[in-house]
Amino acid sequence: MKILITGSEGQLGRSLNKLKPLDISLINCPKSKLDLTNKLEIKNTIYSYRPDWIINCGAYTKVLDAENNHKLAYSLNQTAPKLISEILSETGGKLIHLSTDYVFDGKSNKPYKVNDIKKPINIYGASKAAGEREVENIFKDTCQATILRTSGIIGPFGKNFSETMLQLFADREKVNVICDQISSPTSSLRLSFVIWEIIKKFSKRNISHTMPKIMHYSDDGICSWYDVACKINELAFENQLIKKKVKISPISSNQFHENVKRPKFSKLDSSETHKILNLKPIHWEESIKSYLKNKK
Repeated sequence: MKILITGSEGQLGRSLNKLKPLDISLINCPKSKLDLTNKLEIKNTIYSYRPDWIINCGAYTKVLDAENNHKLAYSLNQTAPKLISEILSETGGKLIHLSTDYVFDGKSNKPYKVNDIKKPINIYGASKAAGEREVENIFKDTCQATILRTSGIIGPFGKNFSETMLQLFADREKVNVICDQISSPTSSLRLSFVIWEIIKKFSKRNISHTMPKIMHYSDDGICSWYDVACKINELAFENQLIKKKVKISPISSNQFHENVKRPKFSKLDSSETHKILNLKPIHWEESIKSYLKNKK
């Protein structure tokens, strides 16, 4: 089975490669090989390989920069998945399109379900919501695609919150971390495992039910970025990744003085995904513990 991964040099793409099943033939398409702003490259690549699945990890994910780069954000997050979907609808391949908790406004007081109304409050979220609409409109009821929303990806590869914190803990004695944005981080390795499980399940013939149009996956539990930073600080010291614990101070989003709105509460309800794939929930603390232990 041929699987094409866009954005394959990102943290999720690298995690997918690390956990690749033996019976999978991977077609890695990093930005250097497939520019998702280039329509001709997208067409030629998909028609050339005709993959059984595409995992679309490629995206514009710089939330702050997106506010001043509308055109590029929409090109990568809306136009590219639209074109990928159009071509796959012709070739017959299937799509897992990665999306985000930022399609919601964060005003809920309970975890978001897949069919909750999308109300993005920044350009990044709006461009990802637009990409979701393109995928849904093109595939409609064909069961050829699922939109997989996730949140706060962290792990051993690339630039992410956990790697940034480890660097700050090594360089500083005090760190300020936002305490009023509530969600749950997601291990890139665990998310990769879930993606491979989706492909395994929905590649089978005569399965008992169809692939959902939208799925949610984040690690279990609810926390703030301040909570995550404190846990990383504790476990990094235990695993001798830092020489001493660092003083972490909680600050509000307003104190951070960032010129972009972010959802205050964006926890995703992943219960249906656990049920469909017969998975046991993994708490975010356990994911971080496993990831840091293996960094030694």
